[in-house]
Amino acid sequence: MADPPLPPADTDPLRAALIAWQGLRWQPQTLPAVRRLLARPPFAAAKGGRDPLVWQALYDLAEQERVAGLLYDAARSHALCPPAIQRRLHDFAAYTAVQNRMRLAALGDALDDLAAAGVPAILLKGAALLEAFYSHPPLRPMVDLDLLVRKADAATALAQLTAAGYRAVDLGPHAHSTLTFENEILLIGPGPQAAMLEVHWSLFDSPHHQARIPEAWLWQSARPLHAAGRPALILGDEAQLLHLCGHLALHHAGQPDLLWLHDVAEVLHHVHRRIDWDLTLAQAQACDLSLSLRQTLLQVVALWSAPAPAWVLDRLAALPASAAEERLITARARGPQPVRQRFWADLQAQPGWKARIGYAWQHLFPAPAYMRRRYQIRHPALLPLAYPYRWGVGLFCRIRVTR
Repeated sequence: MADPPLPPADTDPLRAALIAWQGLRWQPQTLPAVRRLLARPPFAAAKGGRDPLVWQALYDLAEQERVAGLLYDAARSHALCPPAIQRRLHDFAAYTAVQNRMRLAALGDALDDLAAAGVPAILLKGAALLEAFYSHPPLRPMVDLDLLVRKADAATALAQLTAAGYRAVDLGPHAHSTLTFENEILLIGPGPQAAMLEVHWSLFDSPHHQARIPEAWLWQSARPLHAAGRPALILGDEAQLLHLCGHLALHHAGQPDLLWLHDVAEVLHHVHRRIDWDLTLAQAQACDLSLSLRQTLLQVVALWSAPAPAWVLDRLAALPASAAEERLITARARGPQPVRQRFWADLQAQPGWKARIGYAWQHLFPAPAYMRRRYQIRHPALLPLAYPYRWGVGLFCRIRVTR
């Protein structure tokens, strides 16, 4: 029996074990190979026992990567780990299930609020994946809820949710700058649970990709489903795959990624027989997501033999990646960018001089309320001095980055 696909030999053995363990979800025939992997050092102590410190480290990594619920789903049937670790996996899965049920209840209320205002919404990321693909609350933890609305409906959606008790976490330099230049806003819900809801009107935060993603296609290809007992929508198969791959490459490069990679593999196992690969490749090129799609598909194929056809990978290898996409992925791989550095990158990525001038004006001359909040200004006389300070710090950052 073939061993499960594993990362290269220089990969951390704990991460390799997580990857093989996760693969049991789609490859139960690899169970003997996974057992052999978990019976070898560093998991087995020198005298043939089980090293509790290594197993604790494995659990800690699983929790950090947010895949402990997936591990428990396999471990409860196959006794893959010591009883103490199995109990911790069970507790994580139970906690995730409770949290997800509360978040889905909040999602249902938010969908009702938007429906009352005549605003349709597409579920994104965790909520969409949980309802359409995982179908079991402990398997896919969610931190927040993500909804996509049409850009023309964004102001109405925010007003309706605000009336329902949601409040914005952070607004832009001016009242309308978030809607004009960003792709989402984070809202905190009412009540003791205070659910976090991200309302999106574009899939990606990069201005370059905001201008290239065809909104009409996303809505025309969306699929209906029931979420939290309400009618809702999720992205079509092709758009779903592009969004997950692009989100991982453009938003989460250099961060814990096993859950995001697992999401892509999970979707592929569900849709690979019905997905239109020619359309997927065409839209990847049109949306400037060729490199994001290629990198992510290669990873999930290498890790779990995910069902992406070889001819698709060959076609992707031949698709040229734009300098803009390469620059964005490279920047994200270095880790989170400082706010000032992101300003210069987003300014350069604005589509045209008119948008660049508007973006620069919004950030060079923010509203007084924003300046008082941003720089904790308590005396009105200090407010005029904050603007030159803001400009000087931004210019210094630009010079330093250029050098």
